[in-house]
Amino acid sequence: MDSLYVGAELSLAHTPNKEVTLEGDKGKFERGVALGLAPRVGFFAAPDILVFAKLGLEAAREKVTSEGEDLTKRKTNVSFVPGLGVEKSFGNFIARVAYEHNFGRSVKNKDDSTISYKATEHRFLLGAAWGF
Repeated sequence: MDSLYVGAELSLAHTPNKEVTLEGDKGKFERGVALGLAPRVGFFAAPDILVFAKLGLEAAREKVTSEGEDLTKRKTNVSFVPGLGVEKSFGNFIARVAYEHNFGRSVKNKDDSTISYKATEHRFLLGAAWGF
């Protein structure tokens, strides 16, 4: 089956810090650089067009700070990040358009009572690569 594609993708991602609301208090969500790994499966819709889906995992160190109660919680989280995309080759140049949804991570105290936040993300990606 010549039109089937199976591969993998390694990624680094950074999310800007966000001002958030934590149970009525102002707070801040900070995320370090995330490392991701995703197997990809797709098919060639044409000899130079690849349509793919991926099911990825992403790990990052995250911190939530509540300003009102002066509380901070840090945690390393792993989240599920599926995605869909299309790649087109122009000779050695490859252009990509993709969408990813990070289903979110929870950062909360062990007793679940004082500081809690769950983050989700929608990502629209444009990419370019050069094949050797």
